Amino acid sequence: MAKQNKKTTKLRFKGIGLLYSNFPFICFLAFLGVVYIANAHSAEKKARKIQAVQAELQKARWQYESIRHKLIYESTQSQVVEKLKNEDLDIKERVPKKLK
Repeated sequence: MAKQNKKTTKLRFKGIGLLYSNFPFICFLAFLGVVYIANAHSAEKKARKIQAVQAELQKARWQYESIRHKLIYESTQSQVVEKLKNEDLDIKERVPKKLK
């Protein structure tokens, strides 16, 4: 039994020796893992920012369209006439004369 125990001990040490001989490569793989995780977190953060900016842009577009339609409606001739009634101004029904 003592011989079997020595063999397993030698095998264990061979595995550790293999581990130590490949230590730079293992460190490189660990570094790549950390870079991969950091890249994934960065991409998720940027995706959330893009979604927030797109939502803000959509809100700004809605506000722009609302103001634009309100301005178009309020600048129609009928609305201008309604506003001028309070100011005691009238719209002439006849066409102005051209001077030659």
